[in-house]
Amino acid sequence: MGTNLEEYLRSRGAKVLLIGGLVTSCCVLLTTVGAFFRGFRPIVIDDCCGDRTHERHAAALDTYNYVMKRVLLADVLAKSKAELAAL
Repeated sequence: MGTNLEEYLRSRGAKVLLIGGLVTSCCVLLTTVGAFFRGFRPIVIDDCCGDRTHERHAAALDTYNYVMKRVLLADVLAKSKAELAAL
């Protein structure tokens, strides 16, 4: 909001965004949903996020996975670069 990040990403041809950060149930949620509604394909990296409790973190990831089907672990992502390129 109020930045040129979207313009920058589009100028670079970005389509898939890897999302990580703190407060999975709030900041990561808003970033992911914002990217999704702007036409990007966000992938939340489970072990690159955190929340106040493991339960809140897990509940937020369950929601992402249910709606967007895009939650991965970092090591799985590293092994699947070809699959990522196909998204």
